[in-house]
Amino acid sequence: AALNSGEIDLTYGLATDTYADYRDAEEFRLSVTNAGAYNFLQFPVTVEPWDDERIRRAVNQLIPRAQVAENVYGGYRTPAYVPLPELAAEAGTAGYEALVEELRPQTEQDVEAATDLLAEAVDDLGIEPPIEATIETNSSDDRVREAELISQVLSDTEYFEISVETFDFTTLVQRIQGPEYYTEGKIVLIGLSGSFNPGSFYDAVNSIDNFGQCCNFNRVDTPELDEIATEARFSVEAVENPDFRGEQYDEVWRGLIEQSPNVYTVFGTNVSALSTDLVGHNTYPFSSSVLTYGLHAPVDEQVAYLDRGE
Repeated sequence: AALNSGEIDLTYGLATDTYADYRDAEEFRLSVTNAGAYNFLQFPVTVEPWDDERIRRAVNQLIPRAQVAENVYGGYRTPAYVPLPELAAEAGTAGYEALVEELRPQTEQDVEAATDLLAEAVDDLGIEPPIEATIETNSSDDRVREAELISQVLSDTEYFEISVETFDFTTLVQRIQGPEYYTEGKIVLIGLSGSFNPGSFYDAVNSIDNFGQCCNFNRVDTPELDEIATEARFSVEAVENPDFRGEQYDEVWRGLIEQSPNVYTVFGTNVSALSTDLVGHNTYPFSSSVLTYGLHAPVDEQVAYLDRGE
């Protein structure tokens, strides 16, 4: 409303269903860039039956990523078939296209493969389906629609009965960062914005050092992958040999898909809506610097200014 009335010249973080209003209006435009971010589901990995990686891997293959990207986000997001946005790929993989090609068969929706894995797991565990669980997320329109779509797809199988509970963002963060939250058996749907450092997309959601803060809420602990990630970041060999670093990170991404403590749904897109009076603005791929970068970033010869035509 403030942009429409002329009180401000730029805003971001809008719901997807408002983009067309600004894209099609003569006095506004959209600035769009692929973001270094993803949405993810985090499982209660210490609570039965979610402590069995077969259950988690099966959910990974049930997620309708392409449908989420298109139907929920209007094509403004892309399916996350790997745990690494392409923006961080230069130092984070030996080859991004090859990594996607390798891991996509394990993360692309395959209901038959997923239900076969679930049948095996529930039989071994002695579980009588459906498995009941709640997805908790913040109350933004897009995030709620994503959670409801995933809930529906999982519940359409005979193996799950999934509900959705929403909170305002501040309440959600306070709740999921509670020291005993991980014992409640809840699934969290939230987003992470990282950096050009590929480790930012591993550490925050997987390292036990981040338990109780962003973004390890369910006591995810992958110590063997921690060791590999540490080698990729800090070892002498990684510093001297970028190929070694990329290969180590590839082992990390493979391990995350195999263990699936988190399921990555879509990669983010940063979209700013702005008045046509604001000239030169380009949206930064990381949300922490959208405003500062767009105004003035000498290293990229980036500068924005207002031209009222007066």
